[in-house]
Amino acid sequence: MKLEIYSLKEILEKNYIIKIIEEYNVDESKINYINSNQVYVNERLLTKKELKEIKKRAESVVNKWFTTDFKCKLNSDVENFLHKRSIELQRKNVSRTFLILDDEWNIHAYFTLAIHMFSNELKGNDREKFLSNEKLKRLRSYDIYYSDENDDEVVKKVFWAILIGQLGRNDLSNKNIIDLKLMLQYIYSKIEEIKTLIGGNIVLLEAVKNEKLIAKYKEYNFEFLQELEGHYQLFIWNETY
Repeated sequence: MKLEIYSLKEILEKNYIIKIIEEYNVDESKINYINSNQVYVNERLLTKKELKEIKKRAESVVNKWFTTDFKCKLNSDVENFLHKRSIELQRKNVSRTFLILDDEWNIHAYFTLAIHMFSNELKGNDREKFLSNEKLKRLRSYDIYYSDENDDEVVKKVFWAILIGQLGRNDLSNKNIIDLKLMLQYIYSKIEEIKTLIGGNIVLLEAVKNEKLIAKYKEYNFEFLQELEGHYQLFIWNETY
């Protein structure tokens, strides 16, 4: 079975064009799609109101497809994100979602990437850092200086990373079709594209507090970073260029 990776952007644009064809009864050759806010039909620029309605109808189709075709009983957060938040966060430029589909457009897995900031925040009055000094030495950081009621000046080290925010396989698929190793290969292919454009050494992964799952990620060179409320953060350091 051949699998291909598609961005949510590609999928949405495909459906925008379908809805434009239906609404204006035109051939695709009469549509000049520049971006989601700039579309010409028969050389006429569609108004914001027209585009808003087109997007609403197209996104409804995509969302229905997600809801019907993707199930993940082991991780309701992964399922709910694709069903309820992926399109909204795509629209707001918060994250980018990618789907792994077969040639019949069945969803086998998906993942979401974003730029994420994290730090060695101080916890309460004990002034304990989230990150150990050993980890701080490995991670390239930016120092932010600020004042608080306890100290005249406090230094907080802030890091940016490429975040794998969501990662899940469809219950209708199985490990013989796509396993974690293959999913990570797809993910790294997109991360390399990001790094080519803007650089970056830290890949951050947020995972549920499941020791078996964490052990699996560690097999693929992820290291434990820190425990936060509700989840663990893992990271992998990559110095390729």
